[in-house]
Amino acid sequence: MNKLSLEFTGDRRKNVDREINYFIKGNKKGRFNYHKISSLKLPIGSGAVER
Repeated sequence: MNKLSLEFTGDRRKNVDREINYFIKGNKKGRFNYHKISSLKLPIGSGAVER
């Protein structure tokens, strides 16, 4: 993703960098550990929230 970011300039690059940072921060906080959450039988995704 960082290589992709280098291909853009201006606002587009700023948007790509923002999204990259979202995934980096979320991963550090354990938000994307779907395997672990699934093994704990916890709901995953928006469906559980929308019910």
